Amino acid sequence: LAERLHRGDEKTSTAFLVKGKYTLFSEIVQNAGLAHHVVLYDASGFRYVLFLIAAIIKATYRQHTVVNSFHSLWYRLPTRFLYEALLWCGGRVILSRHTVDMPSRFEQVPYHLSETIWERNNRIASQYYKKAVSYEFPIVSFKQKKQVTPVYLHIHPVGSIPQKSFPVEKLKAVLKLLGTDRKVRITITPNEEVWYVNDSSRAFLTVQPSVSYKSSFFSFEEIVAMITASDTFCTVNTGIMWVSIFLGHRTVVIDYDTEGEWNPAQYENVVRLTHDVDSHGKPYQQSVGTYSDGSFYEALYAVTPVEVYDALSDR
Repeated sequence: LAERLHRGDEKTSTAFLVKGKYTLFSEIVQNAGLAHHVVLYDASGFRYVLFLIAAIIKATYRQHTVVNSFHSLWYRLPTRFLYEALLWCGGRVILSRHTVDMPSRFEQVPYHLSETIWERNNRIASQYYKKAVSYEFPIVSFKQKKQVTPVYLHIHPVGSIPQKSFPVEKLKAVLKLLGTDRKVRITITPNEEVWYVNDSSRAFLTVQPSVSYKSSFFSFEEIVAMITASDTFCTVNTGIMWVSIFLGHRTVVIDYDTEGEWNPAQYENVVRLTHDVDSHGKPYQQSVGTYSDGSFYEALYAVTPVEVYDALSDR
């Protein structure tokens, strides 16, 4: 979105409020060459209030627009105060959500469930410039280092929460099906490792002769390097999945029943695995089930190790 706004007018810059993983987002901006027109603010804790004050002050002497994609008009008080103050100072507020808030003094760009994220960003940019704009995908590119590492299969089995992750017992079953003929790299962060693997699972993953298991807080450069050094990147619906899609890399996604712009099946380099309905033909509708090995989105849990193996073998 920031690059689309900048393409419309080179004087346009974008500021993002980042409440977590500030270093990672900063690395993304630097790697993509966006630093000259994208600014990140660490908005954790009290810094959020400081940003609100700074935004209001800036709006009094230069054009200032806020774009928000996730909240209804029942905002937390500081956010609502920011929006009202921006309007009072001559600024603009553009909301892009699933539903339209009525009545509203704010500009609104409602979601179209059939469109991708970048198509929606084009519509937001069109609203911002009051004229139709249409930019390509991907509009940004990431720097890649030439790889000399032997080709392997890269698996990142965890999502933002346990329910969106591929069960570790099913992951072990996939590895058994792959055998020793295929080199596999499994990545995870220490924070995710706490709730994803127990001692028994960790022992299994670390002793497999063809498996490289690594738990670390990876830099963005490391993430790009590991994805591009693999022949296939296998993951769930999470942020790192979009990096692989942006890179044009072959991506196998074990997904729950995502819809609209969050559905990766619309991209040519993606093989999406999920189950839309249960054995009785009833839609899962983003429901979470409780199983012997934890709670997971039912559409994701229904994906079998054999289905994953077949997708990974079809190169």
